[in-house]
Amino acid sequence: MSIPESNGKILLITGINGYIGSRIGLDALSRGYSIRGTSRSIASTRALLEGPFAPYADRVEVFEVSDITAPNAFDAAAKGVHGIFHVASPVNFALTTWDTVVVPAIGGTNTLLTSALQQAGPQLEAVVVTSSVTALLNRDAPEGYVTTEADENTWAIDAAKNLDADGVPEGQRGGILYSASKVAALRAVQEFRDTHKVGPEYYITPPKCLPLTLST
Repeated sequence: MSIPESNGKILLITGINGYIGSRIGLDALSRGYSIRGTSRSIASTRALLEGPFAPYADRVEVFEVSDITAPNAFDAAAKGVHGIFHVASPVNFALTTWDTVVVPAIGGTNTLLTSALQQAGPQLEAVVVTSSVTALLNRDAPEGYVTTEADENTWAIDAAKNLDADGVPEGQRGGILYSASKVAALRAVQEFRDTHKVGPEYYITPPKCLPLTLST
């Protein structure tokens, strides 16, 4: 395998050990970028570092961020980067409370954006905050409705706040909270934009990212 020369640019990828984060990382490395990844545990990135990232070892750095909501959690990792992909967010359907799913999604997004604004530096070109189609889809939309970036899942937040009152079974709560977390994180980005007068642009890509093993 031919290893491309470094292009001199650094990308920060939060949640590097997840499926989306790791694929972004590998693609970036193959294009000559150096990457900094964050993970709740350095140990959880070992398979990546010893596997697909191994040929690019001199261009990979991992930071342990055990709590993405902690003030300044991403400061060190963000210094001097040219681009940021914020992928880290709670994805665990066994978590069934607002505080364990939605609050960290909001807090992690705000923490990352603050680090980007205050610590990255003038060379920073872009910050990409990954979301989900569930942040836009509204279950009350009429049949045939075409969803755009102007839409918002207005149902999920209310449903997530009323799980107990509505008697939602434990097994159904994780999915509702996940949807709510994506809506809430998107709102956090919009509020940050309005407060600090920065971007963003919106892009809607295909709504499913299936593992390669499912398509071969």
